[in-house]
Amino acid sequence: MKKFSMKRSLMVLACVWIATGAASCLAQTVVNLASDIQTPLGRDQERQRIEAERSALNAKFDAADAECKTRFIVTSCVNDVKRQRNVQLDELKRQENILNRLDNKAAAIKEQQKIEENVSDKTLADKEKDKQDALGKYAKKESDRADRAAERGEKASAKTPQSKPQEKTAEKSTQDKAQKRADYEQKQRDLLERRKRRDDNIRENEQKKKDKALEREKAAEKAKAAASSPKPTFL
Repeated sequence: MKKFSMKRSLMVLACVWIATGAASCLAQTVVNLASDIQTPLGRDQERQRIEAERSALNAKFDAADAECKTRFIVTSCVNDVKRQRNVQLDELKRQENILNRLDNKAAAIKEQQKIEENVSDKTLADKEKDKQDALGKYAKKESDRADRAAERGEKASAKTPQSKPQEKTAEKSTQDKAQKRADYEQKQRDLLERRKRRDDNIRENEQKKKDKALEREKAAEKAKAAASSPKPTFL
C-alpha cells in the first residue's frame, strides 16, 4: 500500500516539475524582452503575459494539490506542491516588481523634465522682465534729469534781463524739455509693447508644449491600441 502511494506521489511531483520547467522558460522570456520593457507599451504587454502565466501556474498547482489530497500520504505531497507554487509565483512577482520600478523611474524622469521646463520658462521671463524694468527706470531717470536742468535754466533766466540770444536759449531749453518728455513717453510705449510681445511668446511656447504633449499621448494610445493583443509566448 505504501509503495502504491509513493508511486502516485511521484507522479504528482512530476507534474510540479513540469511547471518548474515553465518557470525557466518564463525567466528566459523576460531576458529576451528586456529591450521592450523600456517602453510603456512593452511593460503593459509584459504584465499581460505575467498575469496569464500566473493563472496557468495556479491552475496547474491547484490540480496537483487536489491530486495529493486523494492519496494516502497527503502532507508531504501537499507541502512539495506548495513549495513549488511559491517558487514559481515569487519569480513572477520579481518580474512584476521590475516593471513597477521602471514605471516609477519613468514617472520621476517625466516629472523632473516638467519641473525643469517650468523653471527654464520662468527664468527667461524673469530675466526679460528685469531687463525691461531696468530700461524703464533708466529712461525715467534721464527724463527727470532733463526736466530739472530745464527748470534751473528757466529760473536763472527769470532772475536776469534776457537779451534776444538768452530768449532763444530759453526757448530752445523748453523745446528740449518737451522733446525729452516725448522721448520718454515713446520709450514707455516701446517698453509696454516689448512686454506684450514677451508675454505673447511665453503663452505661445506653453501652448506648443501642451500640443506636443497631447500628440505624444495620442501616439502612445494609438500604438497601444494597435498592439492590444499580447505576443504569443512559447514555454
